[in-house]
Amino acid sequence: MSSSAYKLFLFSIYLTNSIFAKPIFVTAEQFERPYLESTSSIELITREEIEESGNNSLIELLKSRVGLSIPTNGPFGKASSIQIRGADGRHTLVLIDGVRATDVTSISGGARLEFMGLDQIESIEILRGSQSVLYGSEAIGGVLKITTIKAESKKAKLKLAYGSYNNRIGSASIQGGKKLEDFSFNYSLGAGIQRVDGISAFNAKKTVGADEDGLNQTNFTGKFFLKKKEHSVLVGFQLTNSLYEYDDALADNPTSTGEYEDTQLFSVYSYEKSDLVNFNLSYTQKDVNRDLSGENSFGNFNYLYKGNFKRLELKNRMKFIEGGESIVGLELERESVDALDVKLSKTQTRDRIAGYINHYQKIESLIFEAGLRTERFQGFEEELVYKTSLGYRLGEFTIKGSFATGFKAPSLYQTFNTFAPSNKISHEESQSGEVGVLYVTPETIFELTLFEINYDNYIDYDLTLNRYVNRGDFLQRGMEINLEHDFKYWGFKSSYTYLRSKNILTGESLIRRPKNKISFSADGSLSQSIKLASQFDYIGKRDEVNNQLLPSYWTVGLVLSKDIANFKVKMALNNILDREYEEVLNFPAMGRNYLLSFSGQW
Repeated sequence: MSSSAYKLFLFSIYLTNSIFAKPIFVTAEQFERPYLESTSSIELITREEIEESGNNSLIELLKSRVGLSIPTNGPFGKASSIQIRGADGRHTLVLIDGVRATDVTSISGGARLEFMGLDQIESIEILRGSQSVLYGSEAIGGVLKITTIKAESKKAKLKLAYGSYNNRIGSASIQGGKKLEDFSFNYSLGAGIQRVDGISAFNAKKTVGADEDGLNQTNFTGKFFLKKKEHSVLVGFQLTNSLYEYDDALADNPTSTGEYEDTQLFSVYSYEKSDLVNFNLSYTQKDVNRDLSGENSFGNFNYLYKGNFKRLELKNRMKFIEGGESIVGLELERESVDALDVKLSKTQTRDRIAGYINHYQKIESLIFEAGLRTERFQGFEEELVYKTSLGYRLGEFTIKGSFATGFKAPSLYQTFNTFAPSNKISHEESQSGEVGVLYVTPETIFELTLFEINYDNYIDYDLTLNRYVNRGDFLQRGMEINLEHDFKYWGFKSSYTYLRSKNILTGESLIRRPKNKISFSADGSLSQSIKLASQFDYIGKRDEVNNQLLPSYWTVGLVLSKDIANFKVKMALNNILDREYEEVLNFPAMGRNYLLSFSGQW
């Protein structure tokens, strides 16, 4: 670093303001508790963090987080898969306001993160490690809990943005309510739109005359909350419509288009009478329409999928022992898919029922947690899973460890594939353990975690048999290090993830799992109204299909923002050194790009 640059760096630090951390409370384990008293590995992303970041989509925000990898088939609405500690996307449960974001029409049954923006999100909790006891089949890798904007005070927000590739974004929301002596009512409504020309999803340097694959997306959200004494009712909806263009892994496909419609409705009735009677009854419904058409390497196609699931859950939270909390739950769910293509029967439906109990106990500095779940899918044997955790708190330190079993049921697509019926495939099962140490002060967060996960009966597609099969057992081991610190004038976050994944019998690795991942960000204030943030990410080599190897890469980004009264102007510069790389073979990431945004609230 030159002398002048070094002096400028010191000067910027001198000008910055203090950004000390607030006490951290997490809710992803069903009860709100201080993070130091949690037995799981959790990361909380607040609304303030989201607003100060240079990210516009959920995927962009999560890619830098410790323990996470999200390979995508190109930007702007292309297929993605969230991997927590190397687990597949189908092994991560995504919740939006308590509603499972599972796409029952997809092959693996994972969530469609590529269609999720950030403007209506209040907070995100990343719960790493097996959570099947509390959340069931999809959660053997972890849980992503998303909470949309809360309705707490009268407020209106507006955001307009323009960026590279003719990226146009607009969003608006309004919140309000009324509070009387024993009655309160709150509401929150939001809408967003994005139009972007995009880039070719297939690497344009590997073909001639590749077309742009853009995205046209609209979304609406709403929540209404009514409370009177010990009774409360929450009703909400989320609507998304996405029109997108895409390519396959073999060539540019100018005519391939998709439409994804997602409708979620949820309602929760809560009754808080005493420490022993504190239950809520929730009903959620999710409908998905997915239409794919065009021409690819195999010829013309036109597929239409209609999916639906309905879920009823009753749970009661109790405090009957000093320092203890228990939760008992019962879940009923039905999922169904209509598919007008050659791979599924016309309609497939199945039910599942589950019951669980989990107890958390704190005795002075000792923390103990244990849980048990039984769950049965129609057509499969009953699964029994458990989790035990132990922690010891010593001042700002918490030493903790856990062991858990989990399972993942085959998706409807995998179960009823009609090329060769796969009804005999079994649940994937897992045994996972972790140990770690957590250190938290008002200025510092440090966490070190060592983990190991064994997957039995791993489900994959067998090209020889032309069907889905249980393809052996996999072992994944790794380490996560996360360090955050707020100095008097600036702050930084850094993380390192190490991961090893292999088939126990053959020694082959799972594809697209980087062995090493490093992230570093720093932020501060150049003046009372101007803030500067930077982001560095390094992703190590990854195995790909057909024994190919994707090279490592690194990127740098900057965000400059200025507050003007109730308004904020922000310029985000991403991949500023214009690095060329692919997260998935033949699908390029964006080169140097920018997004200029203007937002305000009243």
